[in-house]
Amino acid sequence: MDAEALAIFGAWIEGEEGGDSYLDRLSGEAGVSIDVGAAIDEIGGTQLFLLRMFADAQLGMALGETDPTPDPSAIPSGPATNETADLLAQLQGIRDVYLGPDDNGLTALIAGRSNDADTRVRAALDRAVAAVEAVPGPLRELAAADAPEAHAAYEAIEALEVEWNTDVVSLLGIVVGFSDADGDSG
Repeated sequence: MDAEALAIFGAWIEGEEGGDSYLDRLSGEAGVSIDVGAAIDEIGGTQLFLLRMFADAQLGMALGETDPTPDPSAIPSGPATNETADLLAQLQGIRDVYLGPDDNGLTALIAGRSNDADTRVRAALDRAVAAVEAVPGPLRELAAADAPEAHAAYEAIEALEVEWNTDVVSLLGIVVGFSDADGDSG
């Protein structure tokens, strides 16, 4: 994990294979920079893709919500059975992207268009994080046991996905492409 984290940090700061760093691309300092609209599309669309993956492809399939046959193996797990902690960290990451340091992330853009929408997104983020925090053990095992805490986590993440799509995507005019929603490309 340390090597992967250092590689990601290096690409962010120094670039990959002789290319511009991602930091320079997003800040407009690179020879080929991402414009602000494309950066917002990328950031917001990626978060939507992740929420769809967590709700529909993982928890939904594990619980039989998005497929008639429950399949707990849809929840990624390793020998340490840290899937609950992993999902919590991923949701906290989405919340961090939304809030940014000092509330200057996507929240600033949404609040500038609608304080009510910003309040709804923040509340949905908090509910999703709280629902996963309330899961009392390995999520895959609880999904296999059809535990109410696993269903509550699914419902909260599904509600966050709907809220994100309704308020963040629509208010920011994010263009969600096929690849953002299909899960086949990154």
